[in-house]
Amino acid sequence: MKTVFRALAALAIVATLVSPAAATTITYSLSGNQYSYTVTNDTLGVPIVDFLIYFPDFLYTVPPGPLYTNITSVAVPVLFSGWGIEPSAPNLNGYVDYFALGPGLAPGGPWDGFKASFTYSGPGTPGAQYFEVYDAQFNLVDSGQTVPAGGGPVIPEPMSILLVGTGLAGIVARRRQGR
Repeated sequence: MKTVFRALAALAIVATLVSPAAATTITYSLSGNQYSYTVTNDTLGVPIVDFLIYFPDFLYTVPPGPLYTNITSVAVPVLFSGWGIEPSAPNLNGYVDYFALGPGLAPGGPWDGFKASFTYSGPGTPGAQYFEVYDAQFNLVDSGQTVPAGGGPVIPEPMSILLVGTGLAGIVARRRQGR
């Protein structure tokens, strides 16, 4: 029984160390109709060369029409270019696209200075947004949701293998205990 527990514990530790929970973090702050973003390449093995942040439109909006209009990139850091894309048809997302003019954002420290303005016609206050990250060959290397700046650390979900391993260990222990 000890051997089974040791094997499962070792497997869980190795899986935790090998599989990063989040490779890119994009935090935002909202001031009026302007987002300010900070991008951190936490653990990607390649530089971030391009990333898109989507402004969602929903199938049924009240009043009818896009939730976001006048999407514009208003500030970018040195060695980046940015532009906003309006929804081209009903029920499509608009987005801002930030493209590196140099080597991109290498793993490590954060870059800030990305800002986008917009007009919002939806209820409440805009919040988190979906993003996609691309490498130099324009392969999708990461995606996720933006998180509020100062909202605390992002807590990764437990990995599936750890959950399965714990469950199996419990089943084995229960069966052995019953004997």
